[in-house]
Amino acid sequence: MNQYREGGSPSDNDPGEAARGETGGCSPGTSIVIVTCISALILAFALALTHLSGLLLARAGQKIAQERSRQLAESFAGVLDRELKLYEIPGIAPGDSFYRYACQFLEGRYGEYDPDQPDATVFHYTAASPSVSADSYGQIRVAIYKEAGEEQEDAMTGEISADQADWAVSNRFQRYLFTVEVTAEADGVSWRCRTEYRQMASYDVIFRHGGQRIVWDAAGGTFRLYSLTGEPYTVPDGEMIRYEYRTDSDGITGCRFEEAVWEGGET
Repeated sequence: MNQYREGGSPSDNDPGEAARGETGGCSPGTSIVIVTCISALILAFALALTHLSGLLLARAGQKIAQERSRQLAESFAGVLDRELKLYEIPGIAPGDSFYRYACQFLEGRYGEYDPDQPDATVFHYTAASPSVSADSYGQIRVAIYKEAGEEQEDAMTGEISADQADWAVSNRFQRYLFTVEVTAEADGVSWRCRTEYRQMASYDVIFRHGGQRIVWDAAGGTFRLYSLTGEPYTVPDGEMIRYEYRTDSDGITGCRFEEAVWEGGET
């Protein structure tokens, strides 16, 4: 039979209740541990957010630099492209134009591109205009090189009949492939645009017959001795006329650039 002390608390009268009172709550040391763990989790989460935001900012900065370099490369490549297609006769193009420079480059003594010797066969074009210097926005480099086209050198000489004179004078040749590489760099990111052109060129042609140099007068429909003001010259039926194109820089009479390949990408 249980006995209770009068006026006592339940814990005084019930040993089990006293035991539960001693073990049912958290001690101060346990609370500190829990608070510390939660603080550590919050700090780790904050550090993770900081790291993530740093990565996002870095990627955003790289995207901006990439876009700047792309725009700069494509914009300048477009300027050169328009200038190459603006003219078709070297003699009327400005002397400092890229078109005139390209014609002289192709017909000059610059070597053809050799992948085993790029340093000796890839050349660099430096524009004279201050507007192409974009130091505050990025850096531009222009590399050019040429490769043999479809026409072989033996096609530049031969024999024709008198009725083929118009064809010989107006004939165009694809002697070279002309490649222009524009590389723009902004904030350490580079973008390159590469454009390959077919050069379609016509040349001054020299005719010879019977040991004489003759000139074709297209307006009059006849050959003349030595020059367009010379005496008319008749080539007997069935006899061939020797022709030879002047392929030096002074012999080119027409040049058209046709875009063949375009590609661009980050380098």
